[in-house]
Amino acid sequence: MKKVFVISLLLGFALVSCNSDPEENIGEQPNQPDQTEESVKNDDQKEEMEELESLILTRAQMNQVSVSNDFAFRLAQATMQSNTSEVLSPLSVSYVVGMLANGVSEKTLGEVTAAMGMDNMTLSEINDYFELMLKDLPRLDLSSELLQSNAIFVNRDYSLLDDYVNTVGKTYSADFTSLDFRLDSSVDYINLWASDHTKGMIDEVVNYLNPAAVAYGLNAVYFKGSWVDKFDVNNTKDEAFGKGGKQVPMMHLEAQLKYASNEYCQLLQMPYGNGAFQMTVLLPNEGISTTELMGMMNDKQFNNMLYGLSRCKTDVKIPRFETSCKLGLNDALKKIGLSSLYSPEERYDKMSMEKLVLEKVAQTARIRVDEEGSEAAAVTYWEATSSGKEQEVKNAVFHANRPFIYLISEKDHGIILFVGHYEGE
Repeated sequence: MKKVFVISLLLGFALVSCNSDPEENIGEQPNQPDQTEESVKNDDQKEEMEELESLILTRAQMNQVSVSNDFAFRLAQATMQSNTSEVLSPLSVSYVVGMLANGVSEKTLGEVTAAMGMDNMTLSEINDYFELMLKDLPRLDLSSELLQSNAIFVNRDYSLLDDYVNTVGKTYSADFTSLDFRLDSSVDYINLWASDHTKGMIDEVVNYLNPAAVAYGLNAVYFKGSWVDKFDVNNTKDEAFGKGGKQVPMMHLEAQLKYASNEYCQLLQMPYGNGAFQMTVLLPNEGISTTELMGMMNDKQFNNMLYGLSRCKTDVKIPRFETSCKLGLNDALKKIGLSSLYSPEERYDKMSMEKLVLEKVAQTARIRVDEEGSEAAAVTYWEATSSGKEQEVKNAVFHANRPFIYLISEKDHGIILFVGHYEGE
C-alpha cells in the first residue's frame, strides 16, 4: 500500500462546521450525515465568503507560523520511510493536538507547548490562532477550495465537560455527536463524516470503535487547486523515473516560474488559482536522497532556500501521480516531544469527569497531482479511553525524474498544509 503523510499544522481545513452549535447531540442514534446536504452547505458557505488579500497576523501569530512549520518538518522527519511515497498534513495534526491541549493539566500543557515551540503563548492565544486559521485561510483564494472540519464523537455512555464542549465547539467549530460505540452503524457514521468533509477522497478512517473509548476527535482537511500554468495532457508521456528506470506518466510544461538551485537541491514553485497557495517541489541533487534532504529541513533552512527563488523560463517535467496511506502517529508524536499526552498521569480532567488515557493518534491521507492541478485530503483522529526589483528572466530546466519532496503552502506567510515525497511508486 502506498503511504501518504497528511498532517494539518496550524493551517485549518474547517469551514464546514463554522456555523454549527457546539452543544452535544444527545439522545437517539443520529441519522447518517447527508452527503448532498453537506455539499450544498460547503457551496453556500463559499458563496458567502469574501476573498481576503492576505492574512492579518500579529507578531506572535507570525512566530507561531514559523514554529508550526518547524513542527511540520519534525513530524515529517519522524514518520518518513525511505523508498516509500508518503504524504502528511501537519496542519491536521496540529488541530488535533490543539483540541487535546484544551483538556490537559497545566503541567502537560506546558510540556506540549514547549515541544511545539509555543511556550511563549497562552492556551487562549493558541486557540485564537487556530480560530483565525479556520476562518480566514480558506478566504485567501475562492477559486481554490480549502475545507477544514472538526468533530468529536462521544460514547453515549459518557459525557464531556460543558466548558470543554463550549471552548472547542467555538474555537475549532467542532460538532459534538453522541454515538453507541458498540454498533457497526457508528463506524459507518464516522467514516461517512470523513468522506463528506473530504469530498469523497477519504472514505474510511476507522474499521472498529473501541467500546471502552470515551471519545474520538477528528479533523479533516481538504484542498483542491488548479495550476495557474496548466500542463497539456497531450504532452504527458511515459518516461523513466529514478535509478530503476520505472516508467511513469511524465507531465511537461514550459512556463515562467520561480526557480532556484543550491548545493542540496533544485526548487520550483507552481502557484494555484489566484496565487495564494502554491506547490513547492524540492528535487535533491544527484547523490542526495529525499530522506537526507528532509532531515536537514526546518523553517529557517526552508526560507533560506526560498530567498534564492527568481522567475525563470523553465522547462518542467514532473510525474502525474497519486499517493495515499494510513499512518499511526503515536511513535512520531512521542519522538518529537509530545509523550506527555500519553502519560498515565495525564487524566484529561478538563475534558471529562472520567480519567482518560490517550490511546492513539492516526491519520489517513491522499493526494492527486495531474495536468489540471492538485487535490489533497487528510483526516486525523484521536481515541481517548477511560482509565522588489525586476530581474532578467533566465532559463532553467527542472526535470523531476527522480525522487523528490513537495509541499503545498500558503504564499505570504508560508503556512504548510501538506508535505510529502514521491519515490516513483
